[in-house]
Amino acid sequence: MTNIHTFVMRTVDIRLYDIFRKDLSLPDEKAQELVIALDEASTQKMEETHNHTVDVIRKDIQSLKESLKEYMDQRFDNIDQRFAQVDQRFVQVDLRFAQIDSRFAQIDSRFAQIDSRFEKIDERFVQIDKTFDQRFAHVDKTFATKEDLAKTESNITRWMFIFWAGQIGATVGFIWAFLKK
Repeated sequence: MTNIHTFVMRTVDIRLYDIFRKDLSLPDEKAQELVIALDEASTQKMEETHNHTVDVIRKDIQSLKESLKEYMDQRFDNIDQRFAQVDQRFVQVDLRFAQIDSRFAQIDSRFAQIDSRFEKIDERFVQIDKTFDQRFAHVDKTFATKEDLAKTESNITRWMFIFWAGQIGATVGFIWAFLKK
């Protein structure tokens, strides 16, 4: 009976209590016991329903976890396959770059050969240039300067004058000798 006095009634419990007491004409104690019994039964039923619902939700969550794990495993397997494909592509690209590097090495070698040939050609031009400088220096020494040419010209002019004078004298002598006869 101590339960009856410590029981706190809710609005629904009060309405049930009034129905049992007034409409069904139950004494106060019996109406209150019946309300308490109904409250305990509904509480127990709610707890059972709650526990059942929690169990169902836990099972659903576990099932979802397993499904999600399977799905994620499949997705990760797909991702791993894609990474493997990408890795293969990188290997192919690396091989291609190695080929390109090899070609560049060949081209660099070829340019080195060409540079070597150009250096030889440059050396040859330097030798030819020195030879020409030596020859032109010799030619410069053998050719007369302006002063030499001026002296030679005056010398030639004097000899020409002497030759002409002698020629005129001889011609006049022949003409005079020819006319005298």
